[in-house]
Amino acid sequence: MRARSTGWLRSLGDDPVGAYLESAEEVVAAFAAGGVLQRPFPLPELRAEPFPAEQAISFHLIDYVVHSWDVARTLGLEVGFDDEVLAAAETVAADVPTGPARLAPGAPFGPEVAYDGGSRLDRLVAGLGRSPSWAG
Repeated sequence: MRARSTGWLRSLGDDPVGAYLESAEEVVAAFAAGGVLQRPFPLPELRAEPFPAEQAISFHLIDYVVHSWDVARTLGLEVGFDDEVLAAAETVAADVPTGPARLAPGAPFGPEVAYDGGSRLDRLVAGLGRSPSWAG
């Protein structure tokens, strides 16, 4: 069954893996299109106005890294990224607003969590509101 769109949220339907693969293919196709860096990207879950392509693509990078960590922790697994990916993700994360904006309803990230050592990925997820010691 094809996933159904409900606003900006997508139902996973009866085939969540297929829905994910379809969504991932759409994102890859959108990012591979000619002139992609010259057009705006709508991200209505963040704000009404579109974002410049480079910024929107960077948001997807941070989503993939952080949500990979989320899923791995939920399953009791470790996830690893090479230093180049983590460096890019850290650059994007440094631009995520802090303070009261993270307490607003629907905020994409929670307040920063205290970080007391660990991996580079732990530091990244803590900065984005996740406890590095969390386990699903």
